[in-house]
Amino acid sequence: MGEGTPADAPTALRLALAEQVMQEARRRWGADCLAVAAYGSVAHGAARRYSDLEVVVLTSDDVPAQESQHVRDGVLVEVDVLPATRMLRAAGRVTVFWGLEADQYRVFQSLYDPSALLAQVRAASLAVPAAAFVQPLHDSALRLLELLGKFCNAADDHDSATMRDVGWRYAHGAALRAALLDRRPYESGRTLWADARGRGYGLSALIAALADGPALSLPEPLLGVHRAFGIAWPLAP
Repeated sequence: MGEGTPADAPTALRLALAEQVMQEARRRWGADCLAVAAYGSVAHGAARRYSDLEVVVLTSDDVPAQESQHVRDGVLVEVDVLPATRMLRAAGRVTVFWGLEADQYRVFQSLYDPSALLAQVRAASLAVPAAAFVQPLHDSALRLLELLGKFCNAADDHDSATMRDVGWRYAHGAALRAALLDRRPYESGRTLWADARGRGYGLSALIAALADGPALSLPEPLLGVHRAFGIAWPLAP
């Protein structure tokens, strides 16, 4: 999102903390600190009272990747230190989790970026070719088949708790598959379920059944999603 992000009170507080993190990173790594940005809910101007703060520090290859967490002014702060070359490679990569991973490469609040490095990261994410989605789509189909088998076994056992648990896991995997098919990522896990309801593929009915319906109502919408994806059922009865 970059400049002009709305700054309500929770977002403004976190941006102030992010500025502190940026200054500390520049002091610690000097010229090896190439760019610093906040991402996640802060970058979207959507931070709330209990939101964390996610900051990425891009460095030269001389600085090893590292992750840290700490609490600052009552806010959980997560700092990822990554060589810029690694971030650029990651931005152009697609996995089954791309629907939740891609947003961090596309929407951010720049805190320090003298070489416009963050724009390169965003461009790399937007330029991912269609061929890069083929293998993740295959992998996601296999993951959904595995979960469907577990769900059907639980249904045979009249195990309502497991049906609901596996049903949510299937819905999560199905929402990620929808993002791959649409080539349109979610904003975050925070927005996943609300967004997924509008993606089609029968996801709205499945999510509603999982949230409000009895376990016995789950097979029909779950199988409906599976059929909408066109995933064959090759398993032996």
